[in-house]
Amino acid sequence: MFKILERIFLFCVITALFFVLFEGCSSTLLMLLDNAPRKHSVRQYDSLLGWTGIPSVSIPDFWGPGNHLRTNAQGFRNDADIGPQVAEGQIRVFCSGDSFAFGQGVGNDYTWCHRLSSLGSRIESVNIGQSGYGIDQAYLRYKRDAAAFEHSIHLFTFVAADLTRVGLRDHHGFPKPVLRLDGSELLIESVPVPRGLPAAKRWLRTLVKSLRSVELMRRLPRLLAPDDPSSSWAETRPAAVKPGLLDRVAPVATRVFEETHELGKERGASTVFVYLPTWSDLFENKPWRARTHAVMDSLGFHFVDLTGPLRALPGPVTEEFFIPEELSAGGHYTRAGNAWVAEVLYEHIRSLPALADSALTQQD
Repeated sequence: MFKILERIFLFCVITALFFVLFEGCSSTLLMLLDNAPRKHSVRQYDSLLGWTGIPSVSIPDFWGPGNHLRTNAQGFRNDADIGPQVAEGQIRVFCSGDSFAFGQGVGNDYTWCHRLSSLGSRIESVNIGQSGYGIDQAYLRYKRDAAAFEHSIHLFTFVAADLTRVGLRDHHGFPKPVLRLDGSELLIESVPVPRGLPAAKRWLRTLVKSLRSVELMRRLPRLLAPDDPSSSWAETRPAAVKPGLLDRVAPVATRVFEETHELGKERGASTVFVYLPTWSDLFENKPWRARTHAVMDSLGFHFVDLTGPLRALPGPVTEEFFIPEELSAGGHYTRAGNAWVAEVLYEHIRSLPALADSALTQQD
């Protein structure tokens, strides 16, 4: 009897070890597949911004069936080139920001920027968002690349990470410009931007960060100090931020907001600053978000924070708004998420005082 039990126990142990080994190999293989270098490069070196979109790119199914990626000859994520003047009766909207503005993970037709033009037939939306940008790069791109184009509205969007990036000199191996204050003047350092790591080294760096063991070590402190199990998914908690970073970067970020607003006024455009929530914003009250609210209130700028409206939705609905983390564009908005953002922002656009007498607010 004892030998039978011993054999059963040994069989269970071997089966468990085989499962763990198979699961580990499968996880490693999937990680390699998810992080394999793409056949097509969609961004190029830029001496001012660090990187920008390659002009005239057209890649069907870049993020899966029906999710194509296309840029125009100006490097914007638009299907057609943009003319200097706006056609009569049209209202041109520039969309700035990072990958959440660019539309990481969805096709051109499904980005929230493009969907604005679907909601309002008189809207011509121009997407100058770019993956990986901080608010510093988004500001510099708007300053340079939107200068030659007539427009009425500028949606300057950002997530919490985009404010942190202001204090960084590179993003995943790609060097970027650095802004600093000299009194009230913004100065640009590290320009022309260095060319950075070779593609192979960037890939290796990304691969290491994707290891589940690295992810486990990163999460370990939170696992050892779990949240109160009685708390619901909708309750929030303060998010940690590196000591001193907020105070060091906030004055530069504030000046970026001020100069972006001033640029809009010079160009005859209404600037709307938009905080785009990520999945973690559903659960965390991030210090960056609170600081941004205080800055926008003090400056009197038009500020839209989509976190509150998103939290007000049922949990199952919000889950459909974000691409699963295990996918290559994980954490970004799905088609449904982009559609919701577009609908909320469209209502804000319609209510802008500058457009009170325009054809846009008169349409159904």
